[in-house]
Amino acid sequence: MLQFRLLHETNFKAGLKTEGDANRYLGLQEHPEEYEIIHTRLAGTIGFYPRNYAFLGYDVSYMTDADGAFSIISDCLFLPQWHGCDEDGTLFSEDYAKLNENGLFSNWYDAYAYFVKYRNEDWSEMGWFGIYEVRRRKADDQ
Repeated sequence: MLQFRLLHETNFKAGLKTEGDANRYLGLQEHPEEYEIIHTRLAGTIGFYPRNYAFLGYDVSYMTDADGAFSIISDCLFLPQWHGCDEDGTLFSEDYAKLNENGLFSNWYDAYAYFVKYRNEDWSEMGWFGIYEVRRRKADDQ
């Protein structure tokens, strides 16, 4: 998923100031059909988000302007290639059951509880994390 963040300084530095900029950048990719543009912002941030974008859920990832966008939901619940997690694969089964149809948490509290549980493991990823609201263009606007 190509992430389009209107509010994050890193994309302004990269020249992605508008959705049009993001679409032009997407067009430069080898297989642009494999990506979609999403809007993210730090949960609780007061400010603008595109009206034609629907809320998908909450992700927990590195702070995008510090360390990129490494999702710990993906790291442990979908593609545990970087960390072994637990041998039985059951430690996060309750958290996995709380993910919505988009593979994200529907509420901030569940995202935070997962983050705390994840960070308490010896093998967990270190870094500056944030809980992000994730949105994508509404189907009728595509």
